[in-house]
Amino acid sequence: MTGYQIDFEPIGCRGQCKAGSSLLDCARQLGVGISSICGGNGTCKSCKVQIISGSLSGPAPEEAAAFTPQELKEGWRLACKAYPTTDCTVNVPAESMTTLQRTQIDGISVDVAPEPLVSFYSLDLPEPTVSDLRADDKRIEDTLKVHYKTDCRSIDAVVLHTMSQKLRSWKWQCQAGVYNSEIIAVFPPAVSNIGLAVDLG
Repeated sequence: MTGYQIDFEPIGCRGQCKAGSSLLDCARQLGVGISSICGGNGTCKSCKVQIISGSLSGPAPEEAAAFTPQELKEGWRLACKAYPTTDCTVNVPAESMTTLQRTQIDGISVDVAPEPLVSFYSLDLPEPTVSDLRADDKRIEDTLKVHYKTDCRSIDAVVLHTMSQKLRSWKWQCQAGVYNSEIIAVFPPAVSNIGLAVDLG
């Protein structure tokens, strides 16, 4: 057989390595950053790994000095002195990784559901008539309350200044942006609203 399948966990990197290559050589070939300050001489003990499955060459003297008999029984080896004799699965602890790889495997991915401070509502407002003389802001507030159960009590003064003309040009269809109980924006009905906030530090 010319090589063995080596699976490095928890990185999830696996590939074929030549027979006669150490685990450290295999890791370098596959781009797995295992620390080796001494250059593979077995003296720095920084390339500690644990064998999950598979067989290796017998422990070298440097490994017998680095681990207790119980640790060797549990599969702990120095990657620079351990040579696969079968396909293997190897656990690489965070402390044995180079800085770049350690950052990758120690990261935590968290799914966060968006909780926007501003909510947008599509509105089809009733047009003013002789029997319906409500102010435009009141018309929006009433429609929000009826259709979305949103109780708005105020509207931004800047929005109020230009809103009436815009509503008529949009034929009484719009989107309203609401923050707490205040209408802070009025947009055309077909506009997509996208926001991004970044906290540095």
